[in-house]
Amino acid sequence: MAEFPLTVNREGDTVEAILPMPLPYHPVPAALSANLSAIVIVPVYLICSAIYRKLRGIKPPPRARFVICPGTFRMEFVSRETGERIKFECDPASIIELRKNQYSRGLYVHVHGKTMHTFMEDFSDEAVISIAAQVRDLLNSTLKLSIEVIVGPVVPARRGV
Repeated sequence: MAEFPLTVNREGDTVEAILPMPLPYHPVPAALSANLSAIVIVPVYLICSAIYRKLRGIKPPPRARFVICPGTFRMEFVSRETGERIKFECDPASIIELRKNQYSRGLYVHVHGKTMHTFMEDFSDEAVISIAAQVRDLLNSTLKLSIEVIVGPVVPARRGV
């Protein structure tokens, strides 16, 4: 399995794990690529955007960012194609599962009391497995939680019974 290392920064009680954006990074807004004139507009936009980013020294955003605080777990993902940002935030103690989705692509996050979410659907399976293991280890070591990988059918835990 290929390794997808996260850059981990610790500052006090906060841990931030970052997956860098692969280069080259030239996002095209979805509005530009939706019409027929995109054949002309998209190449011109890509060239102008690349020149502007180079001259201004603009670095690409991280592909994925995970921030772990004592009361907050935040994830932020940036699409390589469109530059769209997806953000998710929850209480880290309420995370039941954090693993590769069994039935489709992506990272499956099950939060107690909320719906289940799938993120990173455009990542490869081996990348999701590697990143999920690293984030689980960070959560378990930083907050002393016990988030495990559940394989097979998921049976919801009965709390308070």
